Amino acid sequence: KYGFIDKTGKMVIYPLFDNAYPFSEGLARVRIGDADTGKYGFIDKTGKMVIDPQFGFASPFSEGLANVRIGDADTGKHGFIDKTGKMAINPQFDNASEFSEGLALVVIGHRFTGKHGFIDKTGKVVINAQFGRAGPFSEGLASVRIGDRFTGKYGFIDKTGKIVINPQFGFVSAFSEGLAAVKSSSDKTQTWGYISR
Repeated sequence: KYGFIDKTGKMVIYPLFDNAYPFSEGLARVRIGDADTGKYGFIDKTGKMVIDPQFGFASPFSEGLANVRIGDADTGKHGFIDKTGKMAINPQFDNASEFSEGLALVVIGHRFTGKHGFIDKTGKVVINAQFGRAGPFSEGLASVRIGDRFTGKYGFIDKTGKIVINPQFGFVSAFSEGLAAVKSSSDKTQTWGYISR
């Protein structure tokens, strides 16, 4: 079972949970039950369950909202809750990620092969689901893949969905402090370097 200690090593939340994750925005997600059928909820820093375990999956809170899945991994739908547990964006996506810089990545279609796009905090699609893969926004840019996972190339879009760095890389990381790690497009060399914005 999982619980929490403070910085001195003192037990402050007794190990009651089948899994527990780091605190984010004052709440921690916890799982009751096994990895396949368990339910996710959220506790506060006293260990009190403030959002009952009811979700097939939950991400940490980010920008006031958490991505949650209603149903199982294959047929369930993703939406977003606020810190009271109220559904803020109805479950309608086949997959989703946390909000970053005001936008969240969503997937339409199978979670591995579907198209990736972005929504705002009202749930409105602001960048159509059109990419084979995408990453969260960081420093105003998000990575996207054009093409399939074997032959597609990665580049970057801005918040309007416009491609600002042409897809030419085998893989990329998010921008951090003005640079992004990129892998050459050749599978034989597997060389990495850094690009600027």
